[in-house]
Amino acid sequence: MKDETKFEIYEPARMTNEQKEQLRKITPLLDALIERDYSISIFNFATDEEEFLDHPIIGQALIMEGEGLLPITLINGEVKRMGTFPNNAEIGEWLQLNSEELLDILKVFREESGVGCSCGTCC
Repeated sequence: MKDETKFEIYEPARMTNEQKEQLRKITPLLDALIERDYSISIFNFATDEEEFLDHPIIGQALIMEGEGLLPITLINGEVKRMGTFPNNAEIGEWLQLNSEELLDILKVFREESGVGCSCGTCC
């Protein structure tokens, strides 16, 4: 594994258009990092409800605030973001990757997978 950081996103069962767009922008980077053996898990409330309820932080947050606070991003068990998805720069910062490394990761992923950059500006 390239990095020991545990990266988790707990997403709502139903997303707003804004959340869908946020997720669309980060998906290529997340896919590229997963291919490089980063520990990245994405859970959806509709299909992974037990993961939400069994997690001490996520379960408590849902009890206190409800599903409206989703998505929640955790890094090594620490809440980094609630209510919106992170952007590529934040993901890079949390994984200690500089912008050049992020661009290289995305470039290699696009070349290997044939997938274009989702942000339209090559992130």
